[in-house]
Amino acid sequence: MEAVLVAAALAGSITTVAGFGGGLLLVLTLAAVMDPAAALSLSAAALLLGSVHRLWLLRTSVDRRTAAVLALGIVPGTLLGAAVAASLPSSWLRLVLLATAIGALSVKLASMRIVLRPRRLLFTGAGIGVFGATGGGAGLFAGPLLLAGGLRGDRYVATMAAVSVTLNASRSVGYQVSGWLDGTLIPLAFGAAAAMMVGNLIGRAAARQLGERWRGHIETAIPFVALVLAVVGMVSGDG
Repeated sequence: MEAVLVAAALAGSITTVAGFGGGLLLVLTLAAVMDPAAALSLSAAALLLGSVHRLWLLRTSVDRRTAAVLALGIVPGTLLGAAVAASLPSSWLRLVLLATAIGALSVKLASMRIVLRPRRLLFTGAGIGVFGATGGGAGLFAGPLLLAGGLRGDRYVATMAAVSVTLNASRSVGYQVSGWLDGTLIPLAFGAAAAMMVGNLIGRAAARQLGERWRGHIETAIPFVALVLAVVGMVSGDG
């Protein structure tokens, strides 16, 4: 229980500072100590409440148009991804988590330049939803997209929070329909959400002190840490 609360608090802090990454790190940390299906379900419920809190803190900075158009694609994509994930055995889910971490690191190392075209946001949102429901790494792929749209600072973090609310609400519904999100996880999810809210406040305070250089260092470190956690999850799962 303590490890889950610490991981959730760190996830909230990291996401509030960097705008993304905390959710994936939370999923991978949980998957190292429990079944990946439970890790995905627990993280969805906790991240939903944590993202609602972050969105409230930054509500005046949201790019509503971008968030709304992305949401139209995220909802069906996430529901589809949740159905696919529910059909996979634990060993395959761990492979998907590892592939997500590798993909996130590849995107970062390649310094991919993404061009934001509004008319393609619907399809992009659907892809983000599928990634988020199966591998928990939606933020690492949505981040470059929003940056390409010119979002920076609080506007970027706030819009990512809005995207995360849509994604994790859809994940929670999809996992519930699939039978993953049972009552035994709800108390732990509320505890993790509370810890994440504390992390949000810590991250909000830290973000005021950190410059763009330090934020960049944190963003760079996230995919490397994610890959390490994914490997640990694979080894623990095999054990």
